[in-house]
Amino acid sequence: MRPFVANNMMYSNQQQQQREARSCTKWTPIFVANLVAIIIIGLALSDVFYDLEKNNCMMTYMYPNYFEIPVRNRTNPQSRYRLHLYREGGLYSSMNTTQAVQRLQGVPVLFIPGNAGCYKQVRSVAAESTRLGPSIAERPYVQTTAQAHKPKLPPPSPPPPPFLPYPNSLDFFTIDFIEELSALNGHVLARQTEYVNDCIDEILALYREANQQQLLSYPPPTSVILLGHSMGGLVARATVTLPNYTPGSVETIFMLNSPTRAGPIFIQRSIADFYHNTNTFWVDEFEKLNVYHDHHISSSSSSSSSYSASSPADDSLAAAESSAPTRADCPPVPVSALANMTIVSICGGHRDTLIRSELASLDGLVPSSHGMSILTTSMPEVWLEADHECILWCNQMLVAMLRGMLALPDTMTKQNTRPQDERMRIIRDQLYSGIPDAIGILPPPSESDDLDGAEDGLGDGTVPNTIELGDRVEDNPILDACAKRASKIRSQPESSFADYASTREVILFDLATSPDSDSFAMVTSIPTQIDQATTSSLPSTQPTGTVRAKAPFKVVLFTSSFAYGLDVTHHIVGLPASPSSSRTFRDSPPASTFINISPSILTGYRYVVASVPAMLASKHYMIYAQFYNESDASVSLDGVTTRQSYTFPIDHPLIIKFAVTTHHKHFPFLVNIDRIHREKETTLPPYFLPVTYQYTPQIMLEEKFTLNASNTKIKFHQSSSDVSYVIAFLDPATPYSISVSVDWRGTVGRLFRAYASSVGGMTVGLFLLIQVAQLNRWKRMDEYPHLMVALRDVLRTYAPLALVLVPVLGMLAPILWPLRLIGKLLVQFFYLDANMDKFMMEQMPPYWVIPGLFIGAIAILSFIGLVTWVLFLAVQQVRIRPPPAPPCSVESMQGSCLPSWPMFVVMVVVMVSVHSVIALLVFNVWMLLRSSHSDTKLRHYQHTVFVMYILCALYSFTEVILWVKNLPYTWLIWDGMEPAVLVMILHIWLAMRQVYTRMPQALLVVLFVCAGYVMTVGLVLSYRAFDALLVGSASMTACHLLSLKVKNN
Repeated sequence: MRPFVANNMMYSNQQQQQREARSCTKWTPIFVANLVAIIIIGLALSDVFYDLEKNNCMMTYMYPNYFEIPVRNRTNPQSRYRLHLYREGGLYSSMNTTQAVQRLQGVPVLFIPGNAGCYKQVRSVAAESTRLGPSIAERPYVQTTAQAHKPKLPPPSPPPPPFLPYPNSLDFFTIDFIEELSALNGHVLARQTEYVNDCIDEILALYREANQQQLLSYPPPTSVILLGHSMGGLVARATVTLPNYTPGSVETIFMLNSPTRAGPIFIQRSIADFYHNTNTFWVDEFEKLNVYHDHHISSSSSSSSSYSASSPADDSLAAAESSAPTRADCPPVPVSALANMTIVSICGGHRDTLIRSELASLDGLVPSSHGMSILTTSMPEVWLEADHECILWCNQMLVAMLRGMLALPDTMTKQNTRPQDERMRIIRDQLYSGIPDAIGILPPPSESDDLDGAEDGLGDGTVPNTIELGDRVEDNPILDACAKRASKIRSQPESSFADYASTREVILFDLATSPDSDSFAMVTSIPTQIDQATTSSLPSTQPTGTVRAKAPFKVVLFTSSFAYGLDVTHHIVGLPASPSSSRTFRDSPPASTFINISPSILTGYRYVVASVPAMLASKHYMIYAQFYNESDASVSLDGVTTRQSYTFPIDHPLIIKFAVTTHHKHFPFLVNIDRIHREKETTLPPYFLPVTYQYTPQIMLEEKFTLNASNTKIKFHQSSSDVSYVIAFLDPATPYSISVSVDWRGTVGRLFRAYASSVGGMTVGLFLLIQVAQLNRWKRMDEYPHLMVALRDVLRTYAPLALVLVPVLGMLAPILWPLRLIGKLLVQFFYLDANMDKFMMEQMPPYWVIPGLFIGAIAILSFIGLVTWVLFLAVQQVRIRPPPAPPCSVESMQGSCLPSWPMFVVMVVVMVSVHSVIALLVFNVWMLLRSSHSDTKLRHYQHTVFVMYILCALYSFTEVILWVKNLPYTWLIWDGMEPAVLVMILHIWLAMRQVYTRMPQALLVVLFVCAGYVMTVGLVLSYRAFDALLVGSASMTACHLLSLKVKNN
């Protein structure tokens, strides 16, 4: 018998080990999901917060003075907001508000701060505008108050105005929103928008009064330029949608890092309503404008001039003498309320970790004729990224933006009264770099008009008669002088390179040295300067939309006989400033400018002449030029999916154009540029270090330079099915190897930034499925499993669906038309939310992101479940156990199982006197402290309820933050969440007594439908997750009450 007993014991041990192994295997999916989530979060955070380019913004310094201005006519007299006037310099330090207001003469600009923003954030842009614009003493057509004591005499004729780069200066106003958290509540945004309209009316009234006191010869302003930062930009756009808006009082809006398409997260319904109403208004108004133009309603110029922004001087003076229009007197703007609107959205790029730059795009909201979206990396003389707050003090960006603002005033009225199309052209010319045109990526604009002599040919038989050439040399003094100097060295042209130590004034490059070439490129160390003159003072020979580089040298094309010439200096592009460390081993200064002449321009010419002034010729400089064949410089990339390598030997093209046919904004790629070092060959260091330039032809202007580009990360903010470009500027005397590969860490970071907020909706949906699994086992097996056990069971059922089936069906949906039809029907039927418009749908995660969201939800629920269960165990070990009370059941239901009236009174007092969400947390903690220690099923149920209301509190905690923020000003009695919280507290009280015994099948159906709804709509509209939890809470409370009713019967 002993061997038999031993064998039985061995067999039992083996069974025990197998059971333990199977038990550990069951938890493997949860362990793997948490491990993957930790890796994803680590990679994403390293890319989002640490893998950023250096902040190269320069500081802006100021001498600020703030004058509080009372708003006399307020729509809401109880408003706590304040309006301030900013003045720069010590001259205003001894003035009071009345004296400062009486000196108003410029163009009014109202700064609107964003979420938790301070009104003092205006100081940088206002101080810089004072330096760029004319001072009060320099403004023409000004009659001071000292001359106003003789009203009967005609005003003296003003002296000839001095040359000023801009017609007028800017007067900055700013609003104190007491640093409210406007991003958390749509009602706060509505109050701020209402107050902005009141401030606009007050500002215009102040200018009318100041104009009468100073007897200015130009009229007061009729509109205010709005400058909004972050959520302030959304408030600026919403001003035209409210009833207290005066038509025509806002015609120009500048937005800085403003989420104009959609918010980063819709935690409350009021925010989604505000976005939906604002975007719908703008889209509808511009659709009216499109219909107006399509049907050619404007039949006479007189009717169109009635709503034009610009008017002659006589009309402006008459308007100044007339009384100011009121809301009742203003006629409705014909056709569209936004017919005269010009809006600019400026975003900072990847350094802005709060607002993704693609959310600031105006694509689909505003037509290109009325709006412009641009990254700071695309702005001339800026070329850098700016984070969310830095964009307010980044001197390079402020100067570029202010040049556009200061160029807006009309030369006659001195105010922002130009026509809409002219204002849009001025802003575009000031902010658009023109590099795609200069490089030859986009079709070049018309270089010159047809000339009489062009059709006669050149007389030497070298140029076809069909080619349109430039000016005759003898008719243009500049070309004539340059041709005389260049013709002297025609016998000694340069083929490719002029040494950096050269001191020659004229360098001539001959196309005959490279007869197979059709393009020309040149890199120099001579810096350029952006022309600060207004657009009206630009030379008429310069094409619109090109780089307005004020180069200290000229580049001219000549025919073989020097009879015709074409000045192509405006094609010169200034590179971003390079640090001193960018000098090469040859001690060559860094590349500062480049020029590229495409075949469409170079055809018909033979010589390229670089004319350097004598002042620069006395210094050392570097000019590297090359004739090349454009077909040899073009590389096509049909999407970057695998690593691709290219080798460029010596004498390769100076400009290498990588044309990326299709790319996705969430899949950045790496471009590695390495010098080739060969053995037994001496490779000299490059004359200039590699530079890359990226561009995508989308609505939002997106360009970026990377200096010293040995390892360039190409990150686009917009997906494109058109051709995007990555251009490398390389030293032709140095061989290079270029490899292109997918940046997987950058991909994880981009996806994390875009869809991290959707993990919350997936978490709530997964939690509701866990409750379905728990209740199903409770109904069938009379046991209530632990939250983690139920999570493990749910993974067995739904993991294949979420990780495999949904992504596969999503990839096949474009191919299988029945799935597309079903998808459209589900969208129309299932998305039962009026706010789910096309801009909200853009934020919907694609199918192939669902596995990542599912893994993130598993990790979050695992963390919350384990931490809360440790709290339950700790409470049971610490607290003194009371004598066991009889359990509440259907068979023995006593009155003690019901909540007592005193507790209900305490509950109502807490909710009314404090906040409903705080009351929910208090009762949830109370359930934790009084959780069951003897009944395992009841303890598991209480733990699940505790986690449920922790999730509810997280989704509604923004209400508590706003309540705490407003405590110094008001005590909010009713927060609107009391009915929902009453249901939840009743559920908590009942869960402290029993697990409901009456559970209809409808409860499982309700929870399952809520889980599906929140896993779709809740991925974008986060407030729907709270609604789903509320429905689940009400259903469970009903089951508890149904159990009590069955017992009483």
